[in-house]
Amino acid sequence: MDTYEIGERVVHQNFGLGTVITKEVNEIIQVDFEQRGRKRLSLKFAPLRRAAETDADELRPGGRAYQKWVNETFNVEGEDARHYLGSHWSPFFNDAKAAFERLPEIISQALIQVTYSDNHPPLRSCPTSWPKAVYHAWPLRVHGITAVSRIDMDERVLKLVSLYPFDAEGRQHQLVLEKVHVWGSGVEAQIECAFGTTSITFFDTLYAANRDWYEIGKTYQFILTGIAYECRKAADQVYQALNPPLPEEFKKENPEIAADWPKGDTIPVHSKGMAAFFPIDQWDRDDYSFTGPIKSVKEITFLEQPGWKVRVTVLREFDHGDRDLDLEILVTQKVWGEGTPPKVGEDMEGAIWLQGYLWWVGAMA
Repeated sequence: MDTYEIGERVVHQNFGLGTVITKEVNEIIQVDFEQRGRKRLSLKFAPLRRAAETDADELRPGGRAYQKWVNETFNVEGEDARHYLGSHWSPFFNDAKAAFERLPEIISQALIQVTYSDNHPPLRSCPTSWPKAVYHAWPLRVHGITAVSRIDMDERVLKLVSLYPFDAEGRQHQLVLEKVHVWGSGVEAQIECAFGTTSITFFDTLYAANRDWYEIGKTYQFILTGIAYECRKAADQVYQALNPPLPEEFKKENPEIAADWPKGDTIPVHSKGMAAFFPIDQWDRDDYSFTGPIKSVKEITFLEQPGWKVRVTVLREFDHGDRDLDLEILVTQKVWGEGTPPKVGEDMEGAIWLQGYLWWVGAMA
């Protein structure tokens, strides 16, 4: 067990840089942390170590490593960049005004949202000039409506920035962060990540709460959910693909396969079971068209709309462990229309808004 002297610089796994200010009996010390204030710690159990010269550069504003972290990770958009959340209400209301008309009810009954950083304080913080926000959830913390309010320190009030539908009961995915696209409000952002060799972008429903954890090139566990703007059963399409001659060596080694191989210059290929996931041209970067097989279906009611939570394979990554990108897609009856509900084994296609939030920092075994 290490011992520390008064005035010595230390680093705590969760609280960051600090200075030892008192020593007490039973190996208890008091440390004044730059970001987290004063804490009493037991040397037997606290994840504490002596600070190195590089720690200040890494964790404190003004250091070269700190500035590199901010500049490379966060793309702060200009005021000319425009994003509109109004279209995301279409699966639930005919007019987005219907959601805002319920604002008094939402605010009076809303719950403070719980975030990853509430229980896992990051070692460093974004620039102090960046605005902070509070997240309220209604009617439940797991799904419904999120109200994002920016904290105005001068006026000591909360100012509503945005209101959007959210679903926290999505599916966990391990992704590598590539860029954070920060909106003009400063408290909203889209997260661009790598899934194998593919890049995907989603709207971060808890961005301002968890942004201190984000760093380009690091691995994270995110919970992703798709909310369908439009959705339908996908028909089995038949395409004619080129059918090049089989190599003679292949014929010799696989005579049975060669004997059954279709003849002719083309071969029919069925779309059934295929997975596809593409950004929608001229839409926002978190809007996607998709098609894929349905793996599970669960009946739900969301914002008083009946519908289904449908798990669909939308992407297959063969170069990194044959991983599937299975998304939980929220499909309301309003979007699906009349007819037979989604069914396991069928294919589904449509357009979604992709959203998510930080679940865990690091890779899973």
